[in-house]
Amino acid sequence: MALVKDQNSYVTVLEADEYFSTRLHSEIWDSADVATKEKALVTSTKLIDNQNFLGTATGTFLSFPRNCVYFDPRSGQEVVLEAETPVNILTAVKEYAIYLLSNEEALNPSQSVRSLVIEEIELIDISTFESMPANVYKLLRPLLSSGSHVWWRAN
Repeated sequence: MALVKDQNSYVTVLEADEYFSTRLHSEIWDSADVATKEKALVTSTKLIDNQNFLGTATGTFLSFPRNCVYFDPRSGQEVVLEAETPVNILTAVKEYAIYLLSNEEALNPSQSVRSLVIEEIELIDISTFESMPANVYKLLRPLLSSGSHVWWRAN
């Protein structure tokens, strides 16, 4: 299935191209063909949509749009979402897509090491790739439900 905005991706290739046109170190995105870019955006959307977000989805296909209230650390205020997909989600999809293009091994679970012993040093459960890059997680964090707890900030 090809990329269909708001059905299997939050972002079109054109929107991602525009974003990466001003982003440093985006050569891998620029050199990819359209089909590869679509696959990266659809895959990153699926991976992001597997997260446990605050509120309730109102759309048919994806986790956003959704009804929820979250604390935005940049503005220092609560934000009420009703019908829109937050910019954080759109940016996270683009950033995750380029991460997937840059790290072919990122989707391969066999890239972890169960145990490694070198003389007297033993390392256990070593992951060679992050399942989600830190910059993507940082964008999603305010929107994530953490079990029965909601993100809050003490002043």
